[in-house]
Amino acid sequence: MLTKTITDSERPDFWLISDPHLIADDLHDFGARVKKMRQTSAGKDIAYQDLALRAFVRKVVRAKPAALIITGDLTFNGAKRSAERLGEIFAPLKEAGIALLVIPGNHDIYDG
Repeated sequence: MLTKTITDSERPDFWLISDPHLIADDLHDFGARVKKMRQTSAGKDIAYQDLALRAFVRKVVRAKPAALIITGDLTFNGAKRSAERLGEIFAPLKEAGIALLVIPGNHDIYDG
């Protein structure tokens, strides 16, 4: 059995975020439906997700935790393009040697 260790540190740091609900900018036009969604999104920041997540990744890379864990609802509605964009945004973690562990949620199953 092949086993990969995330860290050998006796006191590793693990960072955790949940529910980014990313929707790739190229999947919408910021039209009327998106404006309504922004008004009723219960805290989901549709307008600045990409910018905020990229800034967060820079902070993670500077802090160098052993791993970043993202729990549930990585994407807004399970669109493949949003998952691909999430991978692009978090790619610098791999380059920095920081493990990325994700646990999909109910929004990560395409729901139309």
